[in-house]
Amino acid sequence: MRLLFLFVVKNHNNTYNDSPLNRVSEIKDLGIIYTSSLSFRPHIYCITYKALRLLGFLSRHSKHFNSPPCLIALYSFLIRSILDYDSII
Repeated sequence: MRLLFLFVVKNHNNTYNDSPLNRVSEIKDLGIIYTSSLSFRPHIYCITYKALRLLGFLSRHSKHFNSPPCLIALYSFLIRSILDYDSII
């Protein structure tokens, strides 16, 4: 026995105050990037890029720091805060 499912895509023309609303493939809301397929891949790429960029900045400008607690504090304030923001959703 074989089941066949047909999906019909309907184009709804949504309006607001008699002006048409455009469809978008992704939107950023409260710092989280949502896609139309509900994939978090673009959000993860954006957060990873931002954290790696700051990690490079931190490694270039803290070569002469001798205090591990200072480096840990800088890492926590600059990089970990980006990675932890909205990590539980």
